[in-house]
Amino acid sequence: GFDVTIMNSWTGDSGTSTDLEIHEGFYSRMLTAFELTLTSIEAPYVGVLGTSLGGLYAAVAAAKFERLDGVFLIATGAPIVDVIVNSDQEAMRKLAETRRTRFGIVDDQDYTSKLAGKFTLEPMSQPPLQKKKDFGMVIAEEDTTVPTYYQRLLRDYLRPRIEISLKNAHFWAIVNTWLYHDDDIVEFFLESSKS
Repeated sequence: GFDVTIMNSWTGDSGTSTDLEIHEGFYSRMLTAFELTLTSIEAPYVGVLGTSLGGLYAAVAAAKFERLDGVFLIATGAPIVDVIVNSDQEAMRKLAETRRTRFGIVDDQDYTSKLAGKFTLEPMSQPPLQKKKDFGMVIAEEDTTVPTYYQRLLRDYLRPRIEISLKNAHFWAIVNTWLYHDDDIVEFFLESSKS
């Protein structure tokens, strides 16, 4: 019974730049896409569902847009800079190695510090607008792509109304969410839209 808008292919995140500022650019374009999308929605309730990188985007959008009422995040964590530095995703590992050489990065702490200086959209560092929202989360308990530790940090900050913990790594937690918990997500949005 929900009208659904799918936001896809708007970030240009297939870019190959190794500049530290690239992440800020992706997230800034995401905020513009959200803003344009939200202006076209007339419904009184607006929810957003984000998985993995889409969940990172949704967490940032929740901190920026009062219009978002319910937010459901799957295998998503924060601080985003720490996720970038500690992810075992192949593209993130290759990017880290290239940056270590290009920028003389000595270790993960140095990498985190350099990235943090170029990224201003951390969801847990924004004014607490998202504290007024209704959240649901799926935590992947064996995740190394969006490390579980950072999923738990974001959970502790947002205090979701519903939490589903799956004893899976990143990919299978996402698959199992859709296979076995799609009804829980629909129920979350139905309940959220009534409050």
